[in-house]
Amino acid sequence: MSALDRAATCAIAALMTFFLIVLAPAAAYAVSQTITGATPDPGALVNYTTARYHARTGTISMAMATTAQCGGSTALSLRDTSNTHFTTSPTWTSPTGTKVFGLATTGSQLIPAKTFYVSARMRGACFNDRSERYFSGTLTF
Repeated sequence: MSALDRAATCAIAALMTFFLIVLAPAAAYAVSQTITGATPDPGALVNYTTARYHARTGTISMAMATTAQCGGSTALSLRDTSNTHFTTSPTWTSPTGTKVFGLATTGSQLIPAKTFYVSARMRGACFNDRSERYFSGTLTF
């Protein structure tokens, strides 16, 4: 093996070690969960009781799969253990796109580590039992 080959091998090994030590732990903290919910009345705010733990400062996002129909909207927000809403309320009018929560106080998308709960509100022109009341998607935190 030539000196150039050895140098290239060492460089590749160093890069791989960097990725395994520095970048892998950050990715290991991301958790994705499928969440679903229903709202009993149009415009009613529903506070769900499943506690989730955001392990370290970073983003929390939602990829919506099912939303209010007939020109309606689905809005989510997050609240802390004292039942205080601490984020902005991303709103979907169609089940496309991932939206990121921001802090209500600053708008920053870097959410500190904490336990949180999801709240939802749905509004629509044709609110009905079969479609309008339900939402689903993937929450990543």
